[in-house]
Amino acid sequence: MQKLRRHYDKFGTAIGSKNAAVTIREFGGYQCRACKAFLPVAQKIRNKMVPQDSVRYIFFDYPLPAHRHAFQAAIAARCAGHQQGAFWTYHDRLYTSQQQWSQANDTTDQFLHLAAEVGLKTKPLKQCIAHQAPKPIINHEKQAAKTIGLRAIPTIIVGDRVISGDVPYSKIKRAMARQR
Repeated sequence: MQKLRRHYDKFGTAIGSKNAAVTIREFGGYQCRACKAFLPVAQKIRNKMVPQDSVRYIFFDYPLPAHRHAFQAAIAARCAGHQQGAFWTYHDRLYTSQQQWSQANDTTDQFLHLAAEVGLKTKPLKQCIAHQAPKPIINHEKQAAKTIGLRAIPTIIVGDRVISGDVPYSKIKRAMARQR
C-alpha cells in the first residue's frame, strides 16, 4: 500500500481533500458489468462522504483485455477530464450507457455523442481520443493494479483494506470505521 500511495495515487483521478481521514481507491473498467453495478455506491461515496472532507476518492482505470472497448473508454474519460474538467460526469455516463457503446464496432462516434449529451466540446475530445494522449497514465494505473496483485474488478481499497466483488455501501462504511 505504501508503494501505491507514494508512486501511483498521482495517476488516478481524485476528488476530495488530500488530508481526508480515509482514502478510498477504486480500480474499475468501463465495460465491466460489476463495475457498472458499483456506480451507485461510488456516487453515494462521492456525493455524501467527500464533501464532508472525511474521504478522498481515487479512481484508477483497469481496462481488462477481454473488454474490447474498455481501454478506448478509459481514454475518452481521461480526455474529458483533462481537457474539459468533466471526468466524473463523463465517467458516470459511460457506465450508464455501457450496453449501447460496448456493442458497437467503432466506439468513437458513440463516445462523442455521449460527450455532446453531457455538454462537452466534441472536437477537442475527438482529437485527444485519436492521439490517445492519456495512454501513459492509464498504463501507470494498470501497473498500480499489478503492484497490489489485483485479481478482479471492481476492487475497492478503503484505507488499507482491499474489497472485491459485491461491494455494498454498508461494507464501505464498516471498512471505514476500521481505518480510523
